[in-house]
Amino acid sequence: MRRPVFPSRSAAVTLAALSLALAPAAVAQIDAVGVQSPMASGARSLALGGAGVALGGDVWGSSNPAAWSTLAQREVALYADQAYTLAELRTGAIRVALPFRMATVAAGAQTFGFEEFRITGGMIGAARAFRLGTTRRVHAGLAAHVQNLSFENHGSATAVSVDAGVLTDVLPRLTVGARASNLLGTGFAGAPLPRHLTVGAAFRADPRLTVVMDLDQEVREELSVRAGVEVKPVPMLAIRAGASSAPLRLGVGAAVQVNRLTADLAASIHPVLGVTPGIGLSARF
Repeated sequence: MRRPVFPSRSAAVTLAALSLALAPAAVAQIDAVGVQSPMASGARSLALGGAGVALGGDVWGSSNPAAWSTLAQREVALYADQAYTLAELRTGAIRVALPFRMATVAAGAQTFGFEEFRITGGMIGAARAFRLGTTRRVHAGLAAHVQNLSFENHGSATAVSVDAGVLTDVLPRLTVGARASNLLGTGFAGAPLPRHLTVGAAFRADPRLTVVMDLDQEVREELSVRAGVEVKPVPMLAIRAGASSAPLRLGVGAAVQVNRLTADLAASIHPVLGVTPGIGLSARF
């Protein structure tokens, strides 16, 4: 299949943005290639092909709000990616998680787009672990997002959405998780935001090897199967790879941890549209 040729990057993205705001049918077409109202899920998820709804241990948690309650320390993280290397499709995000005795509270902000078309948003949420029986815990979380879509000289629109998630260990080495996004079914000016139901599992074969698999269903799209593997040859280094269907994408990445700082590099590869590079930096304190 030949790579599409656009008149210009700005023109292509502007047309996509107009379709996103004005036509729900066009939103589904845009979603199919991964350009949609973005919710940053971090470099780890990007490298794992979008999988990891059952993973805990970082502030992004593959956008599963339940994962925040697995954090033992306060954490702040920065993330940026550039979809298909287009500057007009650049995402920048920050997220903070603060564990307290009753619950872990998280907040964040992000921006996507360029001068003529931009989506900015803020997020606040909380997660808590509940005891199930004598040894098992269930982690549950909620997150509320406020997003503003703006066109230069064409006005703006605002949408509020709510996500929920759960995590639990069903076996000592096996964790299962689920996330439902946009529970209220909201959108911009009649164009609905994506609504996802994701279920998945994370299997820790040993301390150096974790395998993850997710099933993700967006209400207007076909089922997406996502899987990835994370290998830690030494404690300070993690190497990741993954893949997803609908759309087909491959992911690769690595992370280096030095004391309380972690640096992540990742890339997602679409067979037609190209590479999406991502970078992350986080600190625990």
